[in-house]
Amino acid sequence: MQKPFFSVIIPTLDEEKYLPSLLHDLHKQTFHEYEIIIVDGKSKDRTQEIVQLFTQEHPQTMLLISKKRNVGMQRNLGAKYAKGSMLVFLDADTRIPRYFLEGVHYHLMRRNVDAWATEPQADTNDAKDKLSLRFYNSINDVALLIKKPFVVGACIGCKKNVFVALHGFDEALAIGEDWDFIHRLLVAPYSFTIFTDPHFVLSFRRFRKEGMFHMINHNFISTLRAVLNEKITGPVASYPMLGGSYFMTPKKKSSFSLSMKNFVTIFSKMSKQQKKNVQTILTQLKTYFPE
Repeated sequence: MQKPFFSVIIPTLDEEKYLPSLLHDLHKQTFHEYEIIIVDGKSKDRTQEIVQLFTQEHPQTMLLISKKRNVGMQRNLGAKYAKGSMLVFLDADTRIPRYFLEGVHYHLMRRNVDAWATEPQADTNDAKDKLSLRFYNSINDVALLIKKPFVVGACIGCKKNVFVALHGFDEALAIGEDWDFIHRLLVAPYSFTIFTDPHFVLSFRRFRKEGMFHMINHNFISTLRAVLNEKITGPVASYPMLGGSYFMTPKKKSSFSLSMKNFVTIFSKMSKQQKKNVQTILTQLKTYFPE
């Protein structure tokens, strides 16, 4: 096989339910100059077995085992072994159309960008999931207001040499390693864009698991912390890294009082300008969720 253009890197942890669908999507791609690197966090289910079976028929696939269950570390490990000039980071629960890599390659041949993302579609037509997507888009717009583009790690692309120059994802961060990476990339400065097509299918399983209120709380608090340039390095109970098995457990209830306490604590640390930014954020969010 000739040197691949794309290196598709997928961090996994107990993803036997979702990973086969993504592997099927990759197998059906109309663009063939790519390799697949699965970086597993010592799954206890059949994830590794599924990858090994897939590798027998698709030799351009590699399975790596990470010492720790850390999404940033797993992505960095995959990038270390990547042979392609363009890295593509996908979450195991995402889906892509058969023309995805071809479509991205088309854009990249016409635009010299260092890093990119694509717009998402919800994984169902359920009204709640569409509302979740509206919220996701609102966070994108809010992040642009504070000049910190919000890009989820579910689908990010970056030139390998740029990724290496930036030292990859910050493995010390408990959450927001994707936000942090894009922020450092723009400060460097390197170029970044969001392609309006091809879309990728974003899984809203965490929204369904945690509930709309919990996720709005979590993401809004995270946005406020971004305003403060605060990096979250300690464990975050509201956003565990537990892999696919986490979504098989009973749904937990969210605490409104804890949410308000977090908001008040963070808001009290802000300068006048930062508080003004928060007012702008709230105004923007209101346009997405009218009374």
